[in-house]
Amino acid sequence: MAPKESPATKSPGKVPNLQRFAHWLPLAVLTVGLLLTYELWKHEHQIVARDLRANFDFLVQEDLTLIKQRMQAYEQVLRGTRGLFTASESVERHEFRDYVTALGLEESYRGIQGVGFTQIVPAARLQSHIESVRKEGFPDYAIWPDREQEIHTSIIYLEPFSGRNLRAFGYDMFSEQVRHAAMVRARDTGTVALSGKVRLVQETGEREQAGVLSYLPIYANGKRLDSVQSRRSAIIGWVYSPFRMDDLMAGLFGGRANEIDIEIYDGEEISEKTLLHDSDKIRFAGVMEAPLLAIKRMEIAGRIWTVAFRSLPPFEKRLKSNQAGYVAVTGIVLSLLLTAITRLLARGRSRAMEAREALAIKQKQLEDLNLSLEQRVAERTAELERLNRELESFCYSISHEIQAPIARLDGFSTAIAESARDAGSNEVLYLAERLGVASRKLRDVIDSLLVIYRLGSTEMEMVPVDLSQLCGQIFDELREHERTIKVTIAPDVVVQGDHRMLETCIRHLLENAVKYSARNPEAAVEFGEIIQTGEAVFFVRDNGVGFDMAFAGKLFEPFCRLHCESEFEGSGTGLPTVQRIIERHGGRIWAEATPGNGATFFFTLG
Repeated sequence: MAPKESPATKSPGKVPNLQRFAHWLPLAVLTVGLLLTYELWKHEHQIVARDLRANFDFLVQEDLTLIKQRMQAYEQVLRGTRGLFTASESVERHEFRDYVTALGLEESYRGIQGVGFTQIVPAARLQSHIESVRKEGFPDYAIWPDREQEIHTSIIYLEPFSGRNLRAFGYDMFSEQVRHAAMVRARDTGTVALSGKVRLVQETGEREQAGVLSYLPIYANGKRLDSVQSRRSAIIGWVYSPFRMDDLMAGLFGGRANEIDIEIYDGEEISEKTLLHDSDKIRFAGVMEAPLLAIKRMEIAGRIWTVAFRSLPPFEKRLKSNQAGYVAVTGIVLSLLLTAITRLLARGRSRAMEAREALAIKQKQLEDLNLSLEQRVAERTAELERLNRELESFCYSISHEIQAPIARLDGFSTAIAESARDAGSNEVLYLAERLGVASRKLRDVIDSLLVIYRLGSTEMEMVPVDLSQLCGQIFDELREHERTIKVTIAPDVVVQGDHRMLETCIRHLLENAVKYSARNPEAAVEFGEIIQTGEAVFFVRDNGVGFDMAFAGKLFEPFCRLHCESEFEGSGTGLPTVQRIIERHGGRIWAEATPGNGATFFFTLG
């Protein structure tokens, strides 16, 4: 019988090696787990920071556009007022008042203090001018400040002629340096000119605001205006609008006004001296440190404005994400769990029961964590459904609220065009026609956006659709308005889909093919079907102008056009609509083209 192996006969290094292994392996697992958790946590923080920056940059561009659009709208007020003078031999005070009242400044042009006319008065006619105005019922009228100079200017009309505006009656703006520079620039260029920062004479000393003025020259009718000298000779005055900057910007940026501080400076210098508007009303201290900061320069009527954007705590909180915290907590829990499991396994089978119990505890923690995550997913889903309903309501509200002003703009442009045509004013007629075209284009853009949005929420009715028959019907309609085109349609191409959506899709593709082949005297358009890797692929091909494939990625972006609108009309929403329809059918779309040799659009339908 072999003798029993004593402890001294066992392998001398086996037990110590196992002990060292059991000691270091859990530490190694914990280290790797924590490093992975740190990298995931850091990655999530980078995503949050990137999203925050992207959202901030988008809002900056949107706010710049809002400022530009508001100022351009007020420029149009001055252009329309100049049209009143151009269409008349002389404009009487009551005519000016009736015209400005019809504009509805308080309802339609927030922040504008009024619309006025300042007349040039040569020194030789000063006394007769004053007597003439006094006879109109203003016995105290005088031009101020009282200075001896070759010419004076006097604010003789300013509507609404009440409140603060009464203080400006008779003021000689040409006598003040900043106003003088803007008036000269407007006179010499014949365009709208914005002044630098001034203190408006309308200010009463209480809650004062920085002011600017916008000028547009009025020339004598029938005079040549083809040079600076001729414009100087023909000038009789200016129509103008004064603005209190805080009132001008009030309400422009909506609910996010407390999330981003917007500071506007006159010129390129950033200082208290040049500060025009500060949205958060904090005492000026320069452009202070902020997590997100952007400084942009923009030109408004020949004047440079520097606009500083600074994120505020409510904006940063709005985009805060708890995902990084979830990643960190989950990673640490899992790292500790793996470390504990590794340690339990390394200590041997004798501790298997304790390991099983610990594992059960950890499993319960994971189940609770999963349940919490499921609840958060359900809450997020409900929130998304609510937001979709609000978005749908918003879209319909926007359609209703914007369509009415657009219709009024269209009606105003038609009325102005008719008046200008009767008066023989080609310049006003041209501007009125351009206004009409712009309003109709805006209506088309809004309608196109609503179509794209509704495509995502409209229920689909899947039925057999004969694409060949649809192509034939659409081409028959196009032939009523277009030149002769060689048309090739593959027969009996039938698919399953929503008939109305597919008709819209095919119509956009065929209309594009016809439009972009208009310059080819032997235009040809083809619809067909091919099989690629066992999948049916449909195509629409033309021999038109084509495009550079380097820009193919922009084809399906809304309002992105690869050709100038002057060459080919369109709103830039046709191809995005086509892509939305095809994706709703589970398919995909792409294009191949060569400049000057036509284009082919391929698509599948799931």
